[in-house]
Amino acid sequence: MRIVLALVCFTCQLRAQTDQRNEVTFGGGFAKSIGRLGSEIDTVVGLGGTYGYRLLPYLQLESGAFIALSPTPRICTSGDHCFDVHDRFIWVPFGPRFVFPAKKDRFEVSLGGGGVFERYVNAANPTGGFT
Repeated sequence: MRIVLALVCFTCQLRAQTDQRNEVTFGGGFAKSIGRLGSEIDTVVGLGGTYGYRLLPYLQLESGAFIALSPTPRICTSGDHCFDVHDRFIWVPFGPRFVFPAKKDRFEVSLGGGGVFERYVNAANPTGGFT
């Protein structure tokens, strides 16, 4: 707690970087399961976006969403019947970010923390069962 208070006091004394108060970012990539289930080569598409609002010149509140599309691979039985789960993993991170200027307002270094809301959604199979 002392470190956080020291960081807040330190950031209040620094110069301001920019007048821009809103920040929107979008991203994407591949997600890979590192648990026991799934294959070593299974990857899924991940899409996300964040929104940040700068309350003070060096304090930004940020929230976003990231979704992994169909992270569970097809489940096949011994009779060559396969079933696609059509599921989703949704993560919603939130928290503060402290932003520090690094080199004459050309670069910024940030440090943040917070929490995450996680939800697993299993949609119904639109094909009506086994395929």
